[in-house]
Amino acid sequence: MDFTYNDKSRQLLDQIRAFMQDVLETMSRQNTVDLQFLKVNDRVLAFELCFDYAGRLFSYSGSFDRDFQKESPGTVLTAEVIRSACVRGHVEYDLLRGD
Repeated sequence: MDFTYNDKSRQLLDQIRAFMQDVLETMSRQNTVDLQFLKVNDRVLAFELCFDYAGRLFSYSGSFDRDFQKESPGTVLTAEVIRSACVRGHVEYDLLRGD
């Protein structure tokens, strides 16, 4: 069967989505998912998805609302995630972007 580029892209995205859902469900059962939000008046301005394992916090993904980019909500949230990790006794915060 021949696929157009859009069909291939959609199929790949569906596979990635299914994989990530499985990973997150499995890790949630193990209490290793750390998902934090920065909200103002119930509006999400930023989120950060981390994995919590062996006293370390691994930052996997995050994003922010571009309407508020001048206020740097992603940076504000990352600072809070790191502060919270320290308070909880984590020994490392890893950006997962190389050494």
